[in-house]
Amino acid sequence: IKPWIHFDAAWGGGVYFSEDAGFYRKLSSLSDSIVLDFHKFLSAPLLCSVLLVKDKSVLVDEVTELNGNYLFTSNHNIKYSLSLKSLQCSREAYAFKLWLMFKHHGLEHFQNLIQKYYENQEELINKLSDRVLYVVEPQYFNVGLWFIPKEMEVKETITDYTAAEIEKIDQLNLAIYDQIVKDGFMKVNSYHFNNLPLFIRIIVHHGNLTTDIISEIVAYLYKIYESVGSSPCKSLI
Repeated sequence: IKPWIHFDAAWGGGVYFSEDAGFYRKLSSLSDSIVLDFHKFLSAPLLCSVLLVKDKSVLVDEVTELNGNYLFTSNHNIKYSLSLKSLQCSREAYAFKLWLMFKHHGLEHFQNLIQKYYENQEELINKLSDRVLYVVEPQYFNVGLWFIPKEMEVKETITDYTAAEIEKIDQLNLAIYDQIVKDGFMKVNSYHFNNLPLFIRIIVHHGNLTTDIISEIVAYLYKIYESVGSSPCKSLI
């Protein structure tokens, strides 16, 4: 049995426009299919998802195997019907949106945009240098982190903390996240993974983020940290 190798690049597809694009494109050649969501990493109008497959017959033989006789009648030559090669019979508009974007802006524009996202990420982590532990070393536009209480040492990994310390870290980050939501100053995600504390996820894929804005974001986060750090509050959500 030959396995089907699928690459989910719905969010991570921005790497195809990065300085390391050649490596990732070569790696992707090993796959049978790949998904890219251009509305996620290139700010395309919603929705703009693309499924690429090596074997184009898959789109006809597998996607439409149920046969929509009520849609595809014998009154016309279905050989030329793009609906048979498009998920949900109507995704051609997604490809047209993508074509228009590249026609208007050009490839270099999007390469510069992705490079700007990486610069945003690097600037953010450089400025978030105090009392912060990263979930993993940031390599893309999303930065997951824990703020560590003042009375604790910032250790190598989160698993170096005791259960009691992890509980305190969880409470602190929950309080910080709740305050961010309450203030409405910025939008972030939060997430619990396994038995680890809740971490805050910041995404910086915006071409108009300036150094001043990033500095303002960092100053805001540390202001909340100072205000709730001594006495984390109960969740507001």
